[in-house]
Amino acid sequence: MRFKFSDIDNNILYSTTRVLFLTGPYSIFNNIVADRLKNMCKGTIEVDEDEELLAEFGLVSVGNDSVANSIDFNTFLEVVRVPAVTGKWFCSVDYKMLTRKQRDILDRYMKKPNDNGVLVVVMNEYQDYRSFIKNKAIINHTNTHLIQLSYPNRSSMIKIVSDMMKERGVKVAQKAIELFIMRMSTNYDEYEQVIDDICKHANGNEITYKDMVSSMRNVEYYVIDDFVTELLNPITSRRISQKRRIYKMLGVLIEDMGAIELVKKLKYKINDIIEMRVAINRGIVPIKVAYSVDEAKSRLEENNKLKNVNDYAFRRYALIASKTTLRDWLYIKLILNNIKRAWDKDECEKALHCIIHRGLMSSSRLLNDIGISNIIDEQLYNVNSVFFKV
Repeated sequence: MRFKFSDIDNNILYSTTRVLFLTGPYSIFNNIVADRLKNMCKGTIEVDEDEELLAEFGLVSVGNDSVANSIDFNTFLEVVRVPAVTGKWFCSVDYKMLTRKQRDILDRYMKKPNDNGVLVVVMNEYQDYRSFIKNKAIINHTNTHLIQLSYPNRSSMIKIVSDMMKERGVKVAQKAIELFIMRMSTNYDEYEQVIDDICKHANGNEITYKDMVSSMRNVEYYVIDDFVTELLNPITSRRISQKRRIYKMLGVLIEDMGAIELVKKLKYKINDIIEMRVAINRGIVPIKVAYSVDEAKSRLEENNKLKNVNDYAFRRYALIASKTTLRDWLYIKLILNNIKRAWDKDECEKALHCIIHRGLMSSSRLLNDIGISNIIDEQLYNVNSVFFKV
């Protein structure tokens, strides 16, 4: 069976799994599922903590009379036909570490898994699990599953962060969790470290929204890329709604760094994205197909600063740049460059709202905002050109 991110707490997934393919690039989510299955496989045994006796049966003491049956891939296949002394056999393996022979064995085993154990296969890269997503041996099987953890949904993320805080003995207000998720963006593998730091400095056992704002003031994981990406979602209604995500993101960024600094950083970011959009238009960087970043970089000019960004940032820029036209990117750049008093926060905020609502503007208003023409001056000129007979 196939499961989505929203099934990360689905009891059916855990109670029926004999083989599970964990797919997704983020270790935090893969570990949540794998650790839960591992804990379910633990057994209890009454021994006087005789480590040699436990080892003889392939067991490891983990305290509180609990034992773990966690073993490597080859050993798992050798012993899974025989029930463990207590609990179930458990194995977690990275698909990339398997040899071709082991992958062939896995292909046969997943069709007829044994009830005595649970095998977890972690696949971090799409090219590895692409063929497994539509594999009928998985889709139609009641005990062999695949769960896709690449795209976290909001409700599940809120619960995950809340649970992680509770494990550290801290309660967190809902609004504070939402702020944390927004600020951390897609840096999921940094969640644990940041949460540890926040909980260490928590005043008391509860974190309010105000506490979270203070705790994350110096956290730099929130990337402007997300704000830029959200800018590309067109606003089709003229009615102002506080529920729009773009307004919330703008509010957080202005509160964090101020409108003036945000405009400065946006200018640099947009310049890089325009460079990428030009490269896409010239056919140097392909989109919507698999490609080699090194090969794409080699086709760029020697002085192009995109050559110096890491592979992850390069792919991210390419994805963002491809979401709208070069003309639209130039509109955004020109609006930001047309701020008359760059030191005035009100002028900067006005420009930020202009780029958010640029899709709703008339052509004359847009030309006015990018500094090409001034409709007010033009109309005044026409008015002043009229001469009245006295």
